[in-house]
Amino acid sequence: MLALHDARDLPALLASVAAPGPLPLRCVLVPRERMAHALRRELVRAGRRDLLAGTRFVDPLTAAGLVLDAAGRALTPGADALRPLRIAALFRAGLSLKSLPLDLVRAAPG
Repeated sequence: MLALHDARDLPALLASVAAPGPLPLRCVLVPRERMAHALRRELVRAGRRDLLAGTRFVDPLTAAGLVLDAAGRALTPGADALRPLRIAALFRAGLSLKSLPLDLVRAAPG
């Protein structure tokens, strides 16, 4: 894993990443699409359009989806909103907890 501290360093950093084969593949994790676009512009400004081919800019959610997909699991958008309901249903089902009293877990926030 390499870290980028200045967008002007991106061409040299990407060029240093080994991407063998006729179709190189490099993945750059960015917090949002806006930053990905700025980094693509920096590659063009630096005269390194050749590095655009085979370089994929992805946000964390997309990367997580790709990892789950590669593992044969489906990403279900909105599943996080259901988590509190599922946990509450488990607590009502009468779990047997070893570390904490169930009444404390039910009553305490978080």
